[in-house]
Amino acid sequence: DAEQFDEAKVTLEALRGSTSQDSRLMFTLKDYYLKVGEWESLKPLLLQLEKKGLIKSEELHELTVKCVKSEIEAHSEKVGSGEHKEAVKSLTALWRQAPNRLRTDEGLLIVYASNLIRFGANRDALKVIEKALANNWNDQLVCFYGEKDFKENSHQLAIAERWLKTVEDSSVLFLTLARISLRNERMEKAKNYYELSIASSPSAEAYLELSLLSARLGDDKASLEKLKLYFKIIAAGKLDLPLVS
Repeated sequence: DAEQFDEAKVTLEALRGSTSQDSRLMFTLKDYYLKVGEWESLKPLLLQLEKKGLIKSEELHELTVKCVKSEIEAHSEKVGSGEHKEAVKSLTALWRQAPNRLRTDEGLLIVYASNLIRFGANRDALKVIEKALANNWNDQLVCFYGEKDFKENSHQLAIAERWLKTVEDSSVLFLTLARISLRNERMEKAKNYYELSIASSPSAEAYLELSLLSARLGDDKASLEKLKLYFKIIAAGKLDLPLVS
């Protein structure tokens, strides 16, 4: 239980103080911090493990990302949501403290941008994602760019259509363009991008959203056809079967 974990922590940290060179004890502490989610304590321990060459770079990256995510989420929980200029400043300062190598991690970028949006800093969040994509194309970030409403729909449509010049036949980019077109009330353009996304690589999301759009446009037959294909993909995924026509 929680009390036993606390006792274990006290014991381990006391032993560490007297036998700081014991790598096995450091590993035990690392496992303990991971088990109980004590990211604040884990972060300095990771630095020591790195200094002693006791942790692989892949594991170090993964765990440090978790620590920074925890810091961002803890910061946001304290503040709540809504427009908070001071919260944006402190969140930005926290982000700048993160090592450069972590600030290219797509998962961490999404957590940071999502929290900027939470505090009303939509334009800042948009710049973060666009800058990251300019440096390194990433499907997960492209998807996020289309899913989130940054309140800059015309700008986003222009930027994403510019990407078509350098990124060929990307189902994710087509899907993102379809979603942004919808937010711009460009229904036929959205329909075309959904169809391009499906032609490039069929996905459940594209079929479902195109089904809904078709119904909105009054084409019930097309809506039903796309809905059937959506369920076909979902069923194939659940049964772990290849998708057949």
